[in-house]
Amino acid sequence: MPAARRSNLWPDVLTTLRATHPPETVDVWLEPLSLDSFDGQRAILNAPSDHHSTYVNDYLRSILRDGFTERVGRPVTVIVQSQPAHQPASAQRPDRSQPPPPIPSSVDNTRTFENFVVGKCNEFAHAAASNVASGSGAYNPLLIYAPTGYGKTHLLSAIGNRLTERPGGNRVLYVTSESFVNEMIRGIAHKGMEEFRSKYRQSCDVLLVDDIQFFSGKSRTQEEFFHTFNTLIGAGKIVVLTSDVEPRYIEGLEERLRTRFASGLIADIAAPDLETMCAILKTKAQERSVDLPTDVSEVIARQVASSIREAEGTIKKLCAMHTFHREPITIDFLHKHMSELFAVPERIVTVEAIIEATARYHGLTSAELTGKRKTKALVGPRHIAMFLARDLTDHSFPELGKIFRRDHATVQHGCKRIAKELKTNPDLSHKIELIKQGL
Repeated sequence: MPAARRSNLWPDVLTTLRATHPPETVDVWLEPLSLDSFDGQRAILNAPSDHHSTYVNDYLRSILRDGFTERVGRPVTVIVQSQPAHQPASAQRPDRSQPPPPIPSSVDNTRTFENFVVGKCNEFAHAAASNVASGSGAYNPLLIYAPTGYGKTHLLSAIGNRLTERPGGNRVLYVTSESFVNEMIRGIAHKGMEEFRSKYRQSCDVLLVDDIQFFSGKSRTQEEFFHTFNTLIGAGKIVVLTSDVEPRYIEGLEERLRTRFASGLIADIAAPDLETMCAILKTKAQERSVDLPTDVSEVIARQVASSIREAEGTIKKLCAMHTFHREPITIDFLHKHMSELFAVPERIVTVEAIIEATARYHGLTSAELTGKRKTKALVGPRHIAMFLARDLTDHSFPELGKIFRRDHATVQHGCKRIAKELKTNPDLSHKIELIKQGL
């Protein structure tokens, strides 16, 4: 290999590895290495410490070998040492009595319990998360489920941050289920499953997995996660999961995983009521040193409805507009500079879509809303779906009765009940607005 090309070999290998492996693997474990020598068949790399060389040799050497081989075009033997080659052999020998350094957590440190707004919609999930973060071990595993934007990832990050701060420094690993799947696929493709399994089963004390519904239908992934889950729980490690629905409603999820997830505690987060959403908006504004008037927060809360993520985006824009225009934040200010908040897009809505949106909001299935059961947990949502179907479509009561599998008088009664309650219950009004937005 020409000298000019040889000098660029290690940067080129890193570039190759960045395209096929997680950033935390390359940045934390491979970037600190330096190429000591390369004779065309053997590459010798220097690591900054014994612990570092131990970890790379044990778990990542096959990745390095593949990277060099791809760049050079022929098989390359890779040796990772903690001291330059001229040092005595005893100095090169890593101390295997010490465990490898912890995997980086990758948890968002801006999401804490201190800036999580607690309301009726999330107080149980918050209490459960706080208990897990205390290290009590009372709820293990903990699974939090809620639609997108309700704050479950915030609680997941808060748990990770709190446990990281505890004495002894828990090794916390946060991963989305999609990243878990992609890492596993890369591990299979590059013969790196030993490294993959070590990362998730031995090298962390706390595993946080976001959006496990992504495992749906992926049998190989579910097999791998099943054994990872059992290994961690069996070793007394902490596992916290999130999902957008209750596990029993995740299609394509193996029963043995449903059973494992249910062996700890399952907590849900409901849509924030009007007061909680107003408090969230005020908190987000205060984080940007802006005092949000109550009447303005109420207007925004009614418009953004359930999505805390959308609320945060709205507050970011509001604060930016406030800084740019240097005008007081009032309702007139919203109409003048953020008129899109008040725009109502035209929609063609079907009864089936209304039933699905109402069921999804309440953590139910469409089949349950149109089924025969009459439990309290079903009757209220069913009446809301009937009310919305009558309000947003042109179907008559008899036509709706056929869809809901009830007589027209039952549908009419349900609609009247909701219409009456709306006059005195602002939370119900807010809930219905959330479901409309879900359409």
